[in-house]
Amino acid sequence: MEFSVVIPVFERIKLLERCLKSLEEQLLKPKKIFIIKKGNSGGLVVSESGNEKMISSDPTILKGFADSYRYLVNNEIAILDDNTIQFIQEEPGKENRIVKLENQNFEDINDIYQYKMEEEIHFQPKAIENIKNNYLSLIINKLEDSKLKFNEIKRILIVGMGSSFNAGYIGSYYFENQSKIPSQIINASEFIDSGKIIQATDLVIGITQSGETAETIKALEYAKNKKAKTIAVVEKSSSQASIISDLTINIGSGSEYAVASTKTFTSTTISLYILSKYIYSKNQNIDFDHNEIVEELEELNYKVALILNDQYKIKEISKEFSKLKHILFLGRDIMYPVAMEGALKMKEVCYIHAEAYPAGEMKHGVNALIGEKMPSLVMAPTGISFNKMLSTINEIKARDGEVIGLTDNDSNEFTSLLSNYLIIDSYNYNLDVILYSINLQLLSFYTSLLLKINPDRPRNLAKTVTVE
Repeated sequence: MEFSVVIPVFERIKLLERCLKSLEEQLLKPKKIFIIKKGNSGGLVVSESGNEKMISSDPTILKGFADSYRYLVNNEIAILDDNTIQFIQEEPGKENRIVKLENQNFEDINDIYQYKMEEEIHFQPKAIENIKNNYLSLIINKLEDSKLKFNEIKRILIVGMGSSFNAGYIGSYYFENQSKIPSQIINASEFIDSGKIIQATDLVIGITQSGETAETIKALEYAKNKKAKTIAVVEKSSSQASIISDLTINIGSGSEYAVASTKTFTSTTISLYILSKYIYSKNQNIDFDHNEIVEELEELNYKVALILNDQYKIKEISKEFSKLKHILFLGRDIMYPVAMEGALKMKEVCYIHAEAYPAGEMKHGVNALIGEKMPSLVMAPTGISFNKMLSTINEIKARDGEVIGLTDNDSNEFTSLLSNYLIIDSYNYNLDVILYSINLQLLSFYTSLLLKINPDRPRNLAKTVTVE
């Protein structure tokens, strides 16, 4: 015989009310927070100060609230409550992942700017000065202390996205022409799917300012699994990219907040330049020339200051650009990735359709775009490719196209071909890319202001991309 306990309806209602009340208390006043780190893309850090517990995807925001933080790695699970931070699944190396938050005094600025992008453009002399003063600790000492055998490297592959890709493209020129090692730049999102053959004698350099870019991290993981050597080039030394790489180089620019990269692009390019010289010295078994680096960066900083102190002509050209819907950016040799970076900036903060091409590509389809509403901005330094660029300019003008130039050639014979131009005070072909890039940064910044666009927060974009 079966018996059942019959609970009166009102008791069931009371039981339900107690359950709902308990659930409400947990939802409105949770006593514990569970966090889990799955995969290597995207940062996750925990910190505490007194009775306060903090969780963040970016440790930069913790400055002023805590003295240190600890980052989680793949598959870690932590529980935070009022009193403790407990790990119910903890990966090895916890102590090694506690990072002290240090205030970088060189980041302090005396001037006040309305926009972060403007501030970070004008901060670049300080960023260059910081690399000059600390390149040993930021780069060289880490290379010396690493187990990497650069004389065994047969090929250098560079992966990155956006401005990091463009800086890496310039870096590929440095490694081929200065280090004398075959080098290739690959978009990080295409690195794995392209079926690229990776070998143990390859060095894969992943460039990601935040250290959290999803595609770049996946590319570094893939390279590691193929036994290649890996280097992360980042602004934050403690990041997902640095966790999975054999070696981390810090670009020393300080934190960047505007979405469009400016000072991090410059510092990344300089860091790759120093790295290329170091690798050459190791492979040739000669001493690294420290005096040369210091002198080059001092002179570079002097040239950058000249640009920042006289922006009248840049603002003048920006007025012309603010009326345009389309612009072609053209370069040759090492100036092609500079053109790419300029076009990217114009897209990012001005919403102007800007396309970058190698100037030699014009005859192969691009000439069809030339016309009254499609001016060309050309990078035309004197050097081995100047005469070819001169030929390109004449071709554009023969098709009734308008040409604006960035050049170090101020002869009337040349400038008379241009509707407007900026003169670059050249001194070093490999580092002149910085001078050209800063002019392009300022052009896009002032154009965005004329278009009444906030350059710090362009639509549809985020500073750090942690998903594919």
